[in-house]
Amino acid sequence: MRWSEAGFSIIEVILVVTIIGIATMIAVASYRTMVPQGRLRDATTELNSTFNVARIMAMSQNATITITLNGSSSSIAGTAVTVTGSYASPIQIVTTRTIGGVATTVSTTPLNGEVTQLVMNPGIGVPLKASVMFNSRGMRVGGGAGNQLATLTNTLGRVYSVAVAPSGKAKWCLTSSCS
Repeated sequence: MRWSEAGFSIIEVILVVTIIGIATMIAVASYRTMVPQGRLRDATTELNSTFNVARIMAMSQNATITITLNGSSSSIAGTAVTVTGSYASPIQIVTTRTIGGVATTVSTTPLNGEVTQLVMNPGIGVPLKASVMFNSRGMRVGGGAGNQLATLTNTLGRVYSVAVAPSGKAKWCLTSSCS
């Protein structure tokens, strides 16, 4: 009887399984950080889009549009308003239209629960709120002479931001401050 030399030895099989296991562990670790980062990016671009749509809405409807960010809790430090949220109670984007002194809520949209903190600097109103307001010409109202900055922080501590210029134009950045 002759032994066949076809096939793999047990050492070769164990080596291949070990390499596959190590590659899987690396992929899972990478995936666990990429998902929250992707969700933060989605939330940041959603907030940026909301600001841009609100500006266009204000001009096309000859109205004042206010975007207010509400969460499970908020705090004020100087002129900055910090809003917190979670998966159970995400930060809400509330769009309000004011025509002739009559305010109407247009929409309420939750941000992704991955965003645990949003800081609006400076806030506007009395008392200070995490809000951005656009007049009928599409210009930002309140919030000082410079950019009004919203910074979003996720569960891993990663920070992205959205800046709204006095002209009303919004842009988002992959950093904590847009320049």
